[in-house]
Amino acid sequence: MKSRAESAVETPGGTVALGSLPPEQLDRLQGELQREVQMISASLSQLSNAVSRLTASKENAAQIAEMSNDQEILVPLTSSIYVPGRLADTKMVLIDIGTGFFVEKSPAAAEIHFAKRATLLKEEADKATQVHTQKRQQLEAVSAVLQRKTAELASQNRETKKEET
Repeated sequence: MKSRAESAVETPGGTVALGSLPPEQLDRLQGELQREVQMISASLSQLSNAVSRLTASKENAAQIAEMSNDQEILVPLTSSIYVPGRLADTKMVLIDIGTGFFVEKSPAAAEIHFAKRATLLKEEADKATQVHTQKRQQLEAVSAVLQRKTAELASQNRETKKEET
């Protein structure tokens, strides 16, 4: 007995019965689903990296609040190069709010900002994970039907060749 996942797939145009599609269309659909799964995987990775950066920024804002003015720190120039520096003011921090705009906030306000952004991105990642799971299931269903149809065609071709000889 076929499951619903094996017999139909949701597309932007509606539900498509996989068994009614020829192998060529199944192959195209399989390729399209593979590209979508890869794209969603890449997006999930980017979201995860962004959440990690926001969490680190939140922790850094908390650390700055505990430091004193004129305290020595290491300032990152790149991800692996740091130079010595001194904190000029621990009462305010400059945060990037996107598209090249920066805002000065207190460390506590910066922590709240980073926490909200991280929560928002986690929610988006959860939604993307659900879509990813759904697309993978559709891909598996299409692959199974395509494999079955390919095997049927191969069997028919063998029978036809036997009859000809």
